[in-house]
Amino acid sequence: MPVRSGTGDTYSIDKLLLDFKLRYRSGGEWAADFLAFLADDRWVYFDHWTTSRIGTFREQFSVDCGDGSSFWVGIGLNDGTGKVTNRVRLEFNPNKAVETYVFTHVFNRLRSLAVGPPGIVRFDLAVDFPVLRSDCWLLKDRRTYEEFRRSEEDRTQYLGERNKHGRCKLYNKALESKLNYPLSRLEITIGGDFLEYEQVLAIWPQVMIWNDLQMVFDGEKISDTDRVLLKCLIMCPDLVEELGRTKKEKIRRILGGYTRFLEMDKQTYETIISQLYIYGQEIPWNGATL
Repeated sequence: MPVRSGTGDTYSIDKLLLDFKLRYRSGGEWAADFLAFLADDRWVYFDHWTTSRIGTFREQFSVDCGDGSSFWVGIGLNDGTGKVTNRVRLEFNPNKAVETYVFTHVFNRLRSLAVGPPGIVRFDLAVDFPVLRSDCWLLKDRRTYEEFRRSEEDRTQYLGERNKHGRCKLYNKALESKLNYPLSRLEITIGGDFLEYEQVLAIWPQVMIWNDLQMVFDGEKISDTDRVLLKCLIMCPDLVEELGRTKKEKIRRILGGYTRFLEMDKQTYETIISQLYIYGQEIPWNGATL
């Protein structure tokens, strides 16, 4: 359920991981029961595999929602001392899976067998904004920085450690989804113990956006060389001091007048967070999708 902010940006939860603690049955028996539960429904298609790697779940299932989306279930944590038999983890994309019969069927089964509501492990907050990927940058900070680039538009930047609180990703959503209009996306991973707005604000990255179109409207003219120089200086701002006085003033004027930073809207964020309470109870099924 995406939410649009007053600035025109769209917020959504892209990936959510929940932990269930089961009331009864050992892990092996419950895994077999879950396998039988899936196989018993002719609408449900799934893959099942087993792994013994420490830190992963012993029995793993990839479940097809029937509409091109899927979700993952892990049963029994391999912690190095023996399986934690009553732990189940569910990973899914709320934008895609939640409204399908298969997901609702499986989620309600887990919820009915669990002790209380599931715990939130982490989720990815996605912020979509209508800007060309070549006109926005994820600026470096103290977090680990990575970048993969095929072109100015096909470029992905990362900050932080994978699957950890504070991990950031900036990429071309229009290219990924084959859209005919510009759309860039920032994803930031938020841990279940850090849901407060102030806690997320503390890890919010600097995403600089260049309003190239407004510069054209205002008649601000820069050469192709200046344009390349400007983009380099955005990632390495200390180099501005090495320019001559006239060039330095021009670049600073453009940076000050035609760039902005992506800001987190508190009201929109809190609206998105409130959606997590949906998963504290069984999800009503309206019978719309089979």
